[in-house]
Amino acid sequence: MAAACAARSLAKITPDEVQGSVWDPDSVMHYAFEAGLILKPAKYQGGLTPAGGLSARDRTWALKFYPPQNPAAFPRLTPLNSATLSLSAGEQADFTFVPTATRAYEFRTFGTSDTTLALFDGTAPAKLLATDDDSGEDRNAHFKVSLKANGRYLLRVRLQFVESHGETAVMVW
Repeated sequence: MAAACAARSLAKITPDEVQGSVWDPDSVMHYAFEAGLILKPAKYQGGLTPAGGLSARDRTWALKFYPPQNPAAFPRLTPLNSATLSLSAGEQADFTFVPTATRAYEFRTFGTSDTTLALFDGTAPAKLLATDDDSGEDRNAHFKVSLKANGRYLLRVRLQFVESHGETAVMVW
């Protein structure tokens, strides 16, 4: 076994196979190194201790891989109209909801699935108003919450498990 491993060589990854940036000594992804472990650049020969937290480059890369969402592009829920969820396990769907009256509204998922519902107000940063996780129990996620007319709300539905694709829906009334 050792001879077979010794015969293999390490192939260098070509630049077009890598997504990365120049070295960031202050990245949250960087470990501290004690003196003597880094030879070049010379200024780190005495050791390296990252600043802690996200560096400017970390923030740039996070926005590249996780761009901000645009709630204006989310489908709008309207009372008494169900929205079918075409999701796979682990995926989520986001909806906007603008109530026409100030009153209590109920949100509920339907179907044989394991879901989590979360309702946020539409301000930035969004504030969690209500949540329910059916935790795979023999029930659907639901909650009742008082909302203001013409307020802007974001409903997030995360699907953990579904028996049959396309057989889960969400509704507000």
